[in-house]
Amino acid sequence: MSALNAMDKTKSSVAALVGATLATASALLAIWLMSYGYATGGLHNRDPLLVAGFRIGMGISVAACVFAGAGLRRPNRVRWLSLAFAVAGLLFWASVAFTGQL
Repeated sequence: MSALNAMDKTKSSVAALVGATLATASALLAIWLMSYGYATGGLHNRDPLLVAGFRIGMGISVAACVFAGAGLRRPNRVRWLSLAFAVAGLLFWASVAFTGQL
């Protein structure tokens, strides 16, 4: 068995990759918002940037969960980690929604 055969690009593997990529984008958005808030003295409860960032982050995290979940057709460790990372992002944005602060 060659290395190329072991790394076939199936629909579930591409879905898991897209899920991990979207979860990473959500995490990068959260890191940027926290850094910006720290540099400017904080983002308060009804700050338009926080609200827009929350909406985008939540949408990206939901999409990441959907894609990572679809990637579990043939589960392995990396695909489970992709799903865990996506769910962690979703929980983070849910906590931002309930507390109103980063």
